[in-house]
Amino acid sequence: MIESKADRQWDIPVRVFHWVIAIAIVVNLFVVDESEDIHEWVGYVAAGTVALRLLWGKFVRRKSPRKEHRFLPFLIYAGLWLLVLSLGVTGWMLSLDVFWGEAWVEDLHGKLSIALQVSIVLHLLGIIFVSIRYRRHTWLNMVTGRRK
Repeated sequence: MIESKADRQWDIPVRVFHWVIAIAIVVNLFVVDESEDIHEWVGYVAAGTVALRLLWGKFVRRKSPRKEHRFLPFLIYAGLWLLVLSLGVTGWMLSLDVFWGEAWVEDLHGKLSIALQVSIVLHLLGIIFVSIRYRRHTWLNMVTGRRK
């Protein structure tokens, strides 16, 4: 079957950005210890990829691929991106001498991490809900790029 533009939901760069960010988050939350140097660099990769994704959406892609992407999904995406960027900034702050010994920065970084984890759970629950509600394989969209 030939794919139409109406079937296409996410282009390749958007999917690559999504999976790089997702893998970086999983690595930093579950694979490496936060005291390891790799934790810092993986965090920078995640934050940098979010920045690239935002630039891609603003200057290259410009519009949402589907009209269903309304307010609530936008809030989840924006929240996830803001949290990843904030974690990158607070993580960077922890590496600076000026913030050495400042408990509030470490505390904020930890709270942002918890907020990111909660947001990810909400994101996944939303995907499950939409998949069941509309009888679609929504969870495949970021793999194939097509609406299923």
